[in-house]
Amino acid sequence: ERLISSPVSHLAIILGDIVSGACFGIILLILAAVLGILITKMTLLDIFILLPAVILAGFCFAALGTLLASVPTDNPSQVMMTSSVVKFPLLFTSGIFMPLSDMPAWSRPLVLASPLSYCTDLFTSAFGAKPYFSILIDLTVLPVFTILFILAARYLQWRMRAKAL
Repeated sequence: ERLISSPVSHLAIILGDIVSGACFGIILLILAAVLGILITKMTLLDIFILLPAVILAGFCFAALGTLLASVPTDNPSQVMMTSSVVKFPLLFTSGIFMPLSDMPAWSRPLVLASPLSYCTDLFTSAFGAKPYFSILIDLTVLPVFTILFILAARYLQWRMRAKAL
């Protein structure tokens, strides 16, 4: 409530939330990557793919989290339930458990609609796997998803504010 009554725009609050979440996520992604490399003895072939992937993923999923938290509710558990309903399909259609090329044809629209698919594609190609999409497509689609999530969160915040007046 204090943030809403201050002379800061809703977009600035949303972007601040996204930046702080992205910084936290980027730190965790870097730690996970370093531990994964050390524990599994994987060979990082292209750090110039991995670093932008980590940064773009951090911002994209922080924006997704902000979007999910922007849904007006009186009960925080509803946000967690919505988050779970969104996260599980993203996991199973992203290529984490099964390569995207081996997925059935009916799942292709879900693969294309999942930002995690593009992120996973970048991560695996940084370690030497052949990318499913081109790297340029991956690097373009993740910022597009981020912008869409920001705009949707801003819209939800605007709608909530309009109803409160």
